[in-house]
Amino acid sequence: MRRILLSLALVSSLALVPAAHADTFDFTLNGAGGGFSGTGVITATELTNGVFRITDITGTGVTGLLSPFTFEGNDNILYTTGQNLVDILGFSFTDQNSQGIFDVNIFGLGGGNVYAALQDQDGFKETIPITFSAIAVTPEPSSMLLLVTGIFGLIVLARKRLFSF
Repeated sequence: MRRILLSLALVSSLALVPAAHADTFDFTLNGAGGGFSGTGVITATELTNGVFRITDITGTGVTGLLSPFTFEGNDNILYTTGQNLVDILGFSFTDQNSQGIFDVNIFGLGGGNVYAALQDQDGFKETIPITFSAIAVTPEPSSMLLLVTGIFGLIVLARKRLFSF
């Protein structure tokens, strides 16, 4: 019985590790001109330590994530380490408001400076400085492992108390 429980614990912990690499981030952005602002959720998969590929975005007016390299050379990468959350290529999505539908590219130029490149359906382009923040809302893999270990410990303790007369 002990071997079965240990095997189950090992299999479940291995199954949780890949799932822990997909993260979601709450984001906010505010633009300097035209009242450009929004909030939402970015879904991303970790490529390496602190580097994430954005796979989905939802939020205020957001209608969809654009594929990499389709608008302003976007690479759809998000960084959780270092000073900049986005690189010079940034990430792109389609947005809709009362003025129409337009493409947006959020990119950084270093030193914490972040910009939004906007292009509407008529081809009008504008680049404005913005403030952008993204906060991870899912636990890191080590927290998941700690949780699984604690649950396993509680199961073993309950088993010992139930079956020891």
